[in-house]
Amino acid sequence: MYFTIELLTITFAALVGAAVGSFVAAAGLRVTTNKSIISTPSSCDSCETRLGVLDLIPVLSYAMNLGKCRYCGHALTPLYLGTEVAFTLVAICVALFADLSWSSLLILGAIILLGICTVSDLKAMLLPLPAMICIGSLGVIYQFMSEGGSGLIDAFVGISAGVMVIAIPGLLYWLIRKAHGFGEGDYWLMGAIGSWMTWIEPIVIFYSATILCLFATIIEALCRGKSLQALDQKPIGAFLSGLSVIYLSAKLCNLEAYFKVMW
Repeated sequence: MYFTIELLTITFAALVGAAVGSFVAAAGLRVTTNKSIISTPSSCDSCETRLGVLDLIPVLSYAMNLGKCRYCGHALTPLYLGTEVAFTLVAICVALFADLSWSSLLILGAIILLGICTVSDLKAMLLPLPAMICIGSLGVIYQFMSEGGSGLIDAFVGISAGVMVIAIPGLLYWLIRKAHGFGEGDYWLMGAIGSWMTWIEPIVIFYSATILCLFATIIEALCRGKSLQALDQKPIGAFLSGLSVIYLSAKLCNLEAYFKVMW
């Protein structure tokens, strides 16, 4: 009996997570084209045919149509499938490990917004400012409601650390290359995710994202047979927000201690 209830809970969580992931992917892509997240009906990005119910089933619709629009045959961005799968896994972890409370809702809100930032930055190297302001605000509220005054101090120290850790290499890059190494949105993003952390954690997130971004660039260069200089600039903001989704998911599932042990 217990096993059956647990299985039903996990199944329900997976369905909800996939649906949320579908929304996050659609919202992230619409942000890049200035379309309304709420009122714009779902349609193919190529032929603009309005999608039916069978086209909107998370994961399954993408798989059944082999990643293509069934009306025009145009290849769909894999961001849909990747985001739906990622949020399915997050939802399952939440169902298994999380203690649902007011703080959980704040974290879930931040995870959804960070997911939107990840998709939009991967698609068009665009980080929506309203989303980042909301992420930062939720972080400050979470810290204050969790730890009171000391939590509020941690939040602003984390914001400062997040901005400084990207500002220093950004300044050095400007002095050496006379060009911007990071976009303005990256600074906002580091401040926003820093509000959820102590001073050391945004530093770890930043350099981890930098290493992952470098590896991705090297792999692309090898696969395409080009030099690193010949490749387009990479969206480090997507790596920053993606790692922050993992961090906040661990916090939500009471697994944050494992991260702190590692660093």
